[in-house]
Amino acid sequence: MAVDERFRGLPDEDYRFTLGISRSSVDEYFAPTADEVEILSERRHWFDTARELYAGLLPDGEPIAEEFCHVAADWIENSTNGSEKNQPDSTLSRLIHVSAQLEPDVVLIRLDESGRPVTVGGCVCFPSSWSLPEKLGLSVAEVHDIVPGMNTVVGARVDRLLQSLKPGEGWLRSNWSSEASPARNQHPRQPTPELTSPLDPKRVWLRREHQLLFRLPQTGGIVFGIRLELTALQQVLDN
Repeated sequence: MAVDERFRGLPDEDYRFTLGISRSSVDEYFAPTADEVEILSERRHWFDTARELYAGLLPDGEPIAEEFCHVAADWIENSTNGSEKNQPDSTLSRLIHVSAQLEPDVVLIRLDESGRPVTVGGCVCFPSSWSLPEKLGLSVAEVHDIVPGMNTVVGARVDRLLQSLKPGEGWLRSNWSSEASPARNQHPRQPTPELTSPLDPKRVWLRREHQLLFRLPQTGGIVFGIRLELTALQQVLDN
């Protein structure tokens, strides 16, 4: 029996922290999908409703944001919903303008003088119970402190990976969780239900984040892309 592509790559073991990275095309990652219209409509809704909850940028992240917007122009040109007209003046507004035309969320990371990766900006409309603006200025390790045991298991490897990225290379990994809601936006400000026992498979969704890392050639800034995929658990069981 052929494997449904939605289920390919789902783990066949208990959850554990692992990097599990592989090479990937950056252009293909940001290419539009069949769900583009629906996803971009929702992204624009959240930016219009409360952009301060979903976007942010520190001063030392502005050069990285400007370069990302320049690189992303090619992806937007290939999008059926893309538009480079009437771009706003501020760097943050330009970043939001570009991100509203891309399906994945993006987080911008800068290596400080000691080589420590620090979160300096981005646009995240579909967070998994976290807030991008609250993470600005924190190191990647500090961002992950909220996840019990993660830094102990893979923290040092994550830092080494970010420090070793070379321009032109894209690296992809996937992360997953089980949720009680199919909502893309699970910002802490959003009323999101929690899983309760006994579980009903019809009320459980697998939330997969396809995460891409690549380095920009001019600033050396790192882009962390998050492309969300939601699948009803019942569909997995039926398959």
